[in-house]
Amino acid sequence: MAGKFKKSTSYFDVAAEKAEERQQKIVESASETQRPAPKVRKAGRPKKGTEGASERLVQLSVYVPESYRKRLKQVALEEDKSVSDIARELFDEYLAEKGF
Repeated sequence: MAGKFKKSTSYFDVAAEKAEERQQKIVESASETQRPAPKVRKAGRPKKGTEGASERLVQLSVYVPESYRKRLKQVALEEDKSVSDIARELFDEYLAEKGF
């Protein structure tokens, strides 16, 4: 009977030693200098026009015939641009022509 009891206590001694080793590793890793957290980008699309823009962009709603929109979408696909990019280019050209 005493032999069984001795085996069970030695099992718990070994388990306790392993637990202490794991705890020591945790303490050691926590005391090491921590690397800064990596920069995380916000989810979603980036803000439009932030690259190289000197002004804040505002929304401008313009009503145009449906045929304009269809043709603009086609040109945008061919040039790998958005309809808004093309509209901004057209505004830039027009304002430059007028001297603004």
